[in-house]
Amino acid sequence: MIIFIEQTCMKATDHLLPEDQMTVGYNFEIKHLAPTPPEWEVTVDAELIEVDGRMMTYRVSVRDAVGVVGEGIHTRCAVSRSGFHKRLAERRDSAAIAQ
Repeated sequence: MIIFIEQTCMKATDHLLPEDQMTVGYNFEIKHLAPTPPEWEVTVDAELIEVDGRMMTYRVSVRDAVGVVGEGIHTRCAVSRSGFHKRLAERRDSAAIAQ
């Protein structure tokens, strides 16, 4: 459910950022209210409710054919694409060294 929420929020606003920026997940306050059979489709609704500098907060709701299965708040942070990929590579390198 979390990955669906992240993807929906990214699609909602990342295209509005400068080309060299993207958002990354920062915080989740999500309630998982009901199970959904794995073969069922779910729909995620996201509403941008606050922008504070680089932070964007969304109200989210996840539904299946019967009703709401999850809801809450998700916050994302705008970051530099190149900076993000540099930090990711550094983490990969540090894991290789640790092994």
